[in-house]
Amino acid sequence: MREPRGESLQFKAVLPWIGLVLFLSALPYIAAWISTPVDKQFVGALVNPDDFPSYLSAMRQGAAGSWIFHFTYSPEPWQPRVMMAPYLLLGKVAGLFGGSFTVWYHAACLLRRFLDHLQLTQFVFLWVHFRG
Repeated sequence: MREPRGESLQFKAVLPWIGLVLFLSALPYIAAWISTPVDKQFVGALVNPDDFPSYLSAMRQGAAGSWIFHFTYSPEPWQPRVMMAPYLLLGKVAGLFGGSFTVWYHAACLLRRFLDHLQLTQFVFLWVHFRG
């Protein structure tokens, strides 16, 4: 399919706006991290704080070489399962390059949001082009 005339220019014009939206969405996390008292530690979760330790646990297990997730936060007996593969894979990458699992998690979230915005932008461009 041929690219509609001017779409490339319009698409490039949207990239700074996507960057601004991503930056603004990261501000609450940055503010919480900066304003955390000295005797406390910000774990990195503002939304869904109950599941976030499980994601970090899966990343730690992935960095240790596991592809099977062991749920360590349950008092009940639990069989390890093949699940949480994205977090295990992200843990493998983080273990390979080093750094904080929380930083890797948020970097992956920002990348996913960036790709989501690119897809939405492409959809809107195509919808407008083929509609009229």
